[in-house]
Amino acid sequence: MKNTLRTLSLALIGGLLASSSLFAAGTSTANATLQVTVASEAVFTTIALGTTNLNNASVGNFAGTFQGSTGFNYKVRTGAAAAGTVTLRLTDFTGMSAGTLPIANGFLTFTATTATSGVTIATGDSAFTTAALSAAQTFITFANDTHSASAGDAGSIAWVLADDPSYITGTWTATAQFVISVT
Repeated sequence: MKNTLRTLSLALIGGLLASSSLFAAGTSTANATLQVTVASEAVFTTIALGTTNLNNASVGNFAGTFQGSTGFNYKVRTGAAAAGTVTLRLTDFTGMSAGTLPIANGFLTFTATTATSGVTIATGDSAFTTAALSAAQTFITFANDTHSASAGDAGSIAWVLADDPSYITGTWTATAQFVISVT
């Protein structure tokens, strides 16, 4: 009987301990690690597509120039050891004779502007000559660790074409190919 009472007492104490752990509050913590690898990247968000008409306000006296502009918006992010560029490649005005091609003869000038995320490195009349017809010309550079605004940054090219009497009359087109890239 003594053993039975002892067994019953131990069983009762064990049951009480087990039931008290059922009512005890507790907290458990676990951690998950999130990792993201963010690469350098660049994109044009908009570019003025279609035709940029170069207009001359002084038609008739060869004193003026043909002028127009092409705007673009972009987003860019470069890393600590990465940089980037915006380049431009041109085709000359189709249909004109070789002696009067405006770009090959250096008659097309431009001014590039960009937001603070890029450094405009090329402006003026020396950038677009025969060399621009065979290879892309860099006109904006992005340094290491460059970041545009979240909404993007804006830039533009203001074109100026000399009004030269050697041009053949008619409507002529040239193609400007813009490329933005990061390394």
